[in-house]
Amino acid sequence: MFLPIFTVLSLGIAAFVAGAPRSEPAPHPQTQLAFLSTLVVDTTNLRKITIPEGTRLNVDIRGGNWTKPDGTLLANVVGGLGGEHGYIDSTGVFHLSVRYTVQFVQDSKFGYIQMQGFGIAGTQNKVFITLESDSAAATGLIEQILYAPGKFVAVNLDRAAEILVGSLIRENSILKQISISEPN
Repeated sequence: MFLPIFTVLSLGIAAFVAGAPRSEPAPHPQTQLAFLSTLVVDTTNLRKITIPEGTRLNVDIRGGNWTKPDGTLLANVVGGLGGEHGYIDSTGVFHLSVRYTVQFVQDSKFGYIQMQGFGIAGTQNKVFITLESDSAAATGLIEQILYAPGKFVAVNLDRAAEILVGSLIRENSILKQISISEPN
């Protein structure tokens, strides 16, 4: 049975700046949609390891893709070269740790993606994403901190779930954003 890794995702960010307290909230960055992403993982080979902090989960990434907002294919997720290695601690907090590879269709160059974060199903969570690549298609996304505010849809990887799509939002500053939503 295949299950998208985004069923265990959701993302947000908080920034801290030294200095005097402000009476008004900091402005939100301006964003625009950069791409949609779908990851598929194989839950038939789910590996659970009991650790002092809780239960570590390991699943294989089998494929997926990134598409531009107009539906054009941007990159294919390379199956068999990544996976989820996070854990659920004794308080129920899921600590996401995902690494995978994409191949951009424009020039066939590869990109390395790393996702780190934490949260509890049904509440606001935080996940940070980095992309390393020498592909021209990745210009504007590399060597930057990417983030995705939202909610973990499911932390229980034993249960079948619908495919979820994450939307990567791009903006002019260093911050990026992904929102996670269920398909129609």
